[in-house]
Amino acid sequence: ARSKAFYNSSAWKRLVSIIRIRNDGLCALCYNEGIRSKGAMIHHIVPVKDDWGKRLDTSNCIILCRECHAKVHSAYDKNKKSKEDMQKLLKHIIADKKTLKQGGTL
Repeated sequence: ARSKAFYNSSAWKRLVSIIRIRNDGLCALCYNEGIRSKGAMIHHIVPVKDDWGKRLDTSNCIILCRECHAKVHSAYDKNKKSKEDMQKLLKHIIADKKTLKQGGTL
C-alpha cells in the first residue's frame, strides 16, 4: 500500500520528469549500446522494497524502454550476482551521463 501511494505522489511525478530530462527521454541501456530508443519507464536501480530511503534519489533512478526494463528485471530475478552486476552497470551509465552533461555535448 505504501509503494502504491508513493507511485501516485507528486514527488514521484517530479522525479520522473527530472530523470526524463536528464536522459533526454532516451532509454539509458540502449543509449549505452549506441542505440537511440525512447525510454518508457523509470526504474529504481535499488528497488523501493530493498531500500525505501532511496525512492526519490535521482542517482538510483534510470529511464528504460520496456524491453530493457524486462531485461533488467530478469537479471534481478536470476540470482544475486546477476542482480549486482546489472545494478553496477546501471549506476555506471548514470555516472557517465552526469559526466557527459557537465563536460559538454553528447
